Amino acid sequence: MSTGDGIATMRADVAMARLERALVPYYWLAAVFGVLCFIANVTLNDGAGRLIALVWVVLIPLWTMRYIRYRRTRRGDGSEG
Repeated sequence: MSTGDGIATMRADVAMARLERALVPYYWLAAVFGVLCFIANVTLNDGAGRLIALVWVVLIPLWTMRYIRYRRTRRGDGSEG
């Protein structure tokens, strides 16, 4: 293996680490959303269950995304739209 191959590998590793760090909030969001969908499926058998499902599946993920956006803007890392 030449030196150029080692440098390319290191750059790829650094790029992958940056990508993983950037995606961490979305991993958590996906995990929470999966749990909320499960809860919604369990509670969908009556009118009150549908209302609970609306809150769990729609509103809480929206609030979570707003919070992630708020944290990024407060941090000032340049990713605010």
